[in-house]
Order: sequence, then structure tokens, then C-alpha cells
Amino acid sequence: MVFWVTLASMTALAALAVLLPLVRRRTAAAAPDLAIYRDQLAEVERDLAGGQITAAEAGAARVEVKRRLLAAADRLAASAPGAARARGWAVAAAGLVVVPMLAVGTYLVIGVPDLPDQPIAARRDAPSNHQDFAVLIEQVEARLAENPDDGRGWEVLAPVYMRSGRYADAVRANQNAMRLLGESADRLAGLGESMFAAAGDVVTPEARAIFERVAAMDARQPKARYFLGVADHQEGKRESAAARWRMQLADTAPDSPWREVLEQSLAEIAAEAAKSEAGKSEAGKSSEASNLDAGKPEAANVLPGPRVENMQPAAEPSAEAQTAMVRAMVEMLAQKLQNDRGDVEGWMRLMRGHMTLGEADKARAALADARTALQAEPDKLRNVETFAKGLGLGG
Repeated sequence: MVFWVTLASMTALAALAVLLPLVRRRTAAAAPDLAIYRDQLAEVERDLAGGQITAAEAGAARVEVKRRLLAAADRLAASAPGAARARGWAVAAAGLVVVPMLAVGTYLVIGVPDLPDQPIAARRDAPSNHQDFAVLIEQVEARLAENPDDGRGWEVLAPVYMRSGRYADAVRANQNAMRLLGESADRLAGLGESMFAAAGDVVTPEARAIFERVAAMDARQPKARYFLGVADHQEGKRESAAARWRMQLADTAPDSPWREVLEQSLAEIAAEAAKSEAGKSEAGKSSEASNLDAGKPEAANVLPGPRVENMQPAAEPSAEAQTAMVRAMVEMLAQKLQNDRGDVEGWMRLMRGHMTLGEADKARAALADARTALQAEPDKLRNVETFAKGLGLGG
């Protein structure tokens, strides 16, 4: 009786610790990033006004900050809050009742209290959401080295490379994904963005051609529309860039994170135009030509601007990205086991991977396949059965 009272108390405390945040106002994880990037843009303007950096350096810094602001905006949109706060208490109350009942009921049905501890090697090899993300990247890279025609693996890896600052690798991953899975507007836009980053935040002629192809496929694709404006701006076509961004802003929903990026870009163009007009009255049209030349890609490549990587570390991959990585690993492992049926550790990792993704049925199917593959090797099969019991798959 004491055991069950203690268990109930511990379960209630644990449930409270998990569910109390549900009654508080949730703030998207990317929101602080947006504030940081806004501060960085303001700092660039202060440095430019104080003469600490040149106009070309300021332009390069603005482009880099806005690229990271776009990435943070994408994450903010993906993590937009769902249920209203008013429902939080109801969810928490239901959780305090339902979660313990499910936990105890599940334990009574499939629990194995006398199961020996799982070997450390099996724990290390099993894919888990708590694994170091760099290790996950290395494992996916190793799988792709064995199976370079896995388009899904390359598609998952490309945005991870971008967040890690490995832009050349992101270009290669995007190219492989498109070669294997076919072209789409979003894949082409991802390739163009990675080429932009790999070129030092310059829309090269090749990247511009890609964004124009995207626009032809999907005229409303936001990345293509924005970066075509960046290309115009870098070529000194300020009015063309402003026109593109004004049209995109008119089509953008009021709650879209793109609004802030576009409004900031238009504000910068307005400030540049005002500065150019002031320069004309003092130094004539030659000052205007000088300012336009400083904004061209050639100048951006010659004059090294401050890199935002030195001001803000790369964003941590989202939970969705980590889940996609685990799923890609599971898919590649399943393919490998089709050719290597006697790989005991492979079957264990496959079952664990499916359980990590919440795919219990697929984990049971993997166990059934392992039993068929290892029926002539009882020692190996025994290890797999023991491991499966630890996952709640015995029987």
C-alpha cells in the first residue's frame, strides 16, 4: 500500500511539473531571436552613422542579419501557439487524471519489472531524441555514404547544414535531393538560398536564375520573391527591389512573420534614398553613383563586412528537424537490413527508432521480421527478444 501511495504522489508531482506550463502564455522559441536580430540591425545602423563601417560593409551585414531573421521567422511560424490559455487549466486537469491512469495501466499490462538492465552498448547505438545532434548528423552522413541515392536523406540534411553554417554542404545536399526526388518550387528555393549563403550573402547570377525559375513555377513562393528583390538591390536597382517587396508585402497576411522582414527591407531602402538625396545637394550626382557602386555584388565581395556568425551562434535545430533526422535514419536502416538480415544491432536500432517516433506497430513489424531473419540463429534471436521486451514489445 505504501508503494502505491508513494507512486501516486510522485506521479502527481511529475505531472504538475510538466502540465503547469500549459496554463501560462506560451511564447514561441524563435521570438527572442527576432528581437536579437532587430537589435543587430539597429547596431549596424549606429555603426554606419558613426563612421565605424562603410556603406558596403553595412549592406553586407544587413543582408546576413535578414537571412537569419528569415530563418527565425520560419521557425516562429511553425511554432505558433494553438490552444488558447483559457483551455490550459482544463488540459492540465485532464492530464493530472488521464496521464497517471494511462501510465499505471500501461505498466500493469506490458511492464517487465524483472527484466535485466539494458546493455550500455545497446543504449548508445539506439537512436534517441536525447542524442547529441552532431552525432545524428554524422550517422545520417554515414548512411548516405553507404546509400548515396537516398533523396529523402539529402532533403532532410540540407536545412540542417544551413543552420549549422555548412553552406557549401547545403548546396550539395539540395542538389542531390533535387536530382533524386525531382524539382519543386520549394526545393529550388532552398537551393537558391544555400547558394546565396555559400557565396557570402550575394545573389549570384546562377542563384538569380534559380529564383526566377521558382517564380515561374510558383509566383507566390516567398523566398524567391524576397531574394529576387535582394538581387535587384545588390545590383543597384533600388526602385525595382522596393517594387518587388511592396508587391510581396501587399500579398502577405497580417500575422505572417514575413511582414517584419519586408517592412524592415523597405525601411532600409527609404533611408538609403533619403541619404542619396542629401548627398546630391552636397556633392552632386557623383556621390549618388558612388553609393550605387558600393551596393553592387563586386563591392560586396571585395569589402569584407562584419559576419553575424561572430555576433550570434547558429540556431539549434528544431524538434521537427530532429524528428525528421531520426525518421531518415530509420528509413535508411530499414533499407540496409533488407540486404543484411543477420545484423542484430541493426534490428535493435530499428525497433528503438520506431518507438522513438511513436510507431509501435512498425516496431512490432520489425520484431516479426527479425524473428524470421534470425530463426536459424537462436543466440542472436534471444538478444533481440530481450531487447524487445525492454521496449514493451514482448509476446
